[in-house]
Amino acid sequence: MNPALQTLTAKEKMTKERGMNKIHFVFGVHNHQPVGNFDNVFEKTYQRAYKPFLDVVKNHGWFRFCVHNSGPLMEWLEPRHPEYFSDIAKLVRENRVELVGGGYYEPILPAIPEKDRTGQITLYSEYLEKQFKTKINGIWTPERVWEQSLVSSIANAGCKFTVLDDFLFKAAGLRDDGLNGYYFTEDSTSSAPAKQQRLNLFPISEELRYSIPFKDPQYTIDYLRNIANSGTDRIVVYMDDGEKFGGWPKTKKHVYDNGWLEKFLQALGKNRDWIEMTTFSEALEKRGPMGRIYLPGGSYREMTEWVLPVQAQHEYEDFTAELKHAGKYEKAKPFVRGSIWKNFLAKYPETANMHAKMRHVSALVDSMNKKSKAYPVARRELYRGQCNCPYWHGVFGGLYLPYLRHAVFEHLLEAEKIARKESVKGKKARLSVSEYADFDNDGNEEIHIANGKLGMYAKPALGGCVYELDYYEKNFNLLNTLARYPEAYHRKLSYAVLAPKEEDEDAETSASIHDMVLTKELGLEKKLRYDRHIRASFIDHFFPIGTRVEDLLNVTYEELGDFYNKPYTVAKSSVLAFERESALTINGRNYPLHVRKEIALSGKDAVIQVKYTLTNTGTEAITGIMFGSEMNFAFLAGDEHDRYYKASDGEKATPLRKIIRTFNQQTRFGIYEGWRGFFVELEFPEPTNIWVYPVETVSMSEGGFESIYQSSVIMPVWELNLMPFGSKAIHISKKIDALK
Repeated sequence: MNPALQTLTAKEKMTKERGMNKIHFVFGVHNHQPVGNFDNVFEKTYQRAYKPFLDVVKNHGWFRFCVHNSGPLMEWLEPRHPEYFSDIAKLVRENRVELVGGGYYEPILPAIPEKDRTGQITLYSEYLEKQFKTKINGIWTPERVWEQSLVSSIANAGCKFTVLDDFLFKAAGLRDDGLNGYYFTEDSTSSAPAKQQRLNLFPISEELRYSIPFKDPQYTIDYLRNIANSGTDRIVVYMDDGEKFGGWPKTKKHVYDNGWLEKFLQALGKNRDWIEMTTFSEALEKRGPMGRIYLPGGSYREMTEWVLPVQAQHEYEDFTAELKHAGKYEKAKPFVRGSIWKNFLAKYPETANMHAKMRHVSALVDSMNKKSKAYPVARRELYRGQCNCPYWHGVFGGLYLPYLRHAVFEHLLEAEKIARKESVKGKKARLSVSEYADFDNDGNEEIHIANGKLGMYAKPALGGCVYELDYYEKNFNLLNTLARYPEAYHRKLSYAVLAPKEEDEDAETSASIHDMVLTKELGLEKKLRYDRHIRASFIDHFFPIGTRVEDLLNVTYEELGDFYNKPYTVAKSSVLAFERESALTINGRNYPLHVRKEIALSGKDAVIQVKYTLTNTGTEAITGIMFGSEMNFAFLAGDEHDRYYKASDGEKATPLRKIIRTFNQQTRFGIYEGWRGFFVELEFPEPTNIWVYPVETVSMSEGGFESIYQSSVIMPVWELNLMPFGSKAIHISKKIDALK
């Protein structure tokens, strides 16, 4: 280590003469709101957390800290709260705040293409440097999701450091006495120049992350004193969500009204002779690294638990409980860890599909002429579609929130439209496409067809279903759905307590959000139902006569065949045609059946034509069964009255979340979306019965358990009586159009 880095200041010498060791304390906040979040949520969190935090700390002139505000938050703040920008700029000029950069729209960096990683980081650094006239030296790694390949991505963007959880450092073999400083790492497998293969890593104290702001300020002082007594030249890092300071349930009163933050600053101020507030960049300048390190892929501890499959998560929770009961957990803790973030792509097919869409659009944007005026517009839309929140789920994470998933698709579709309208590498722009590729890297080929009005993705390997349906005029994916999945936290529902009403949510608390089990409504256990397949369209079902719509809602129905989730072959045809030869099992006997499903986009209109041909290929009649073609529609707000069904006779049924019924003998049936201004109309050549019901999930967020409307099922059903070698043809027309 360079001896110059060990030189003590006069103040440090005085402290040592008094027999005290100095702590260099880096205090940071990470403020983030996702792309697509509601304006009132931004505003409420600003007024309850971001603004009051700054109002308190700026009055303590000696207090220096670090701030990371995500790009979506800054874009919202800039036109609405210029006073926040002014305050931050003043603190930067006074050398009291270091701004930490990151991916502009807060992507999970290992989950996006390499060019987009560097592009997002560079774009955000340029924005901050222009706004605040300061150099950006490091980044906040979103959700602290780390892979070693990020070293060159971050360094290539001109940054020197990032901050990660000490959990990962412990998993690499370090113990508490090795966590009070920073380390360097490198990626010599990269083809980048040597200086772009190295990065500095600061560990965030998990102990402080759990205690601030929930424990008495003296706890932090005592914690820092113990570290100071263990040796000299210690750097301790706290950096965590700024929403903890007023934005989380019950924290506003605790942090501000009851004065926790003021008391915390006063406690630090009284100990300034040995606690020195510093920044990441200053620590790099004054102190050398503690050594070299290579961290395993991972994130913070909770994230590695949330990504586990349900049974594994139960076993993990039970195992850690056993260790705690036996008094062995603290010793075993570094070796007890879950999985990595990317397994969300395996846990939730919807995440995998959305991620595949993002990568597909990224490739389209990358193929554009980089000198065209449209390219930076398309690139920014792509980056917005990479915002991490809807791609995962835990206590945080927004996969279960339809409006956040919608925002991702909205921006990805806009980027796709821009890219397709441009000349692509000298080729003529194509609005109509037909592509066969393994978009989601599952080893099976998917199909993408588009005609300029609609874009459609289908999975031959999964019942020949359509899993994405894009209406380009409104940048709306009508299949932005989510199935009902078992979650590990569902077993906590039985002892959840009713969350306080909004007017009572400022009641005193000292509990971390991870320790509270709240529910926003009682009786949610009655809504726990788990689906057998993803919520796609043109899913082929065969039921016994007597099956009711309620049976599908409750997932108590009997499926006579395996057409809904098994592979179809793609037939050679002028239209997109899927075929499967299998059998129906009725009263213990098998009856062979052939299904042919033809799906075509009609010219340049937003119309889908579907034709089923069901053929009995056996020597015995098939009678007493029903066939249903399941279609899902994700219209976001199931409680709103501007979203409704419209039957053939003009009857309007609303709200979508409440309708569980059979509409008999329909030749036309519509679902209307007044918010975005369009409708879908189904048409049948002969009167058809239609089952309708909502799909609602039960999930847990920072506010407690809640039920969320995800989509509506519209399923036309037909009774079948097929003589030996007989066939039945079924036609469905689906039209999508703007409301006049």
